[in-house]
Amino acid sequence: MHLEIQTQDWIVYGIVSLTAIRLFFPLFSVVRELTGNTSDSSDENFGCYAQACKGCEVKTPSKGNDPILH
Repeated sequence: MHLEIQTQDWIVYGIVSLTAIRLFFPLFSVVRELTGNTSDSSDENFGCYAQACKGCEVKTPSKGNDPILH
């Protein structure tokens, strides 16, 4: 299949344009977050991870069960 040079150019331009648009949106969100208002002191909610960690207990090891040998 042989395409004319102009047709090949338009195909490449289309692919490059779609890629540039696809890469622009994450960059835009990063710039928006960096320039956003950071004066509010609300905690970020990380979804189920934050809720799962609230139920965890930190247990200190007893002296009789110390894995480090002195």
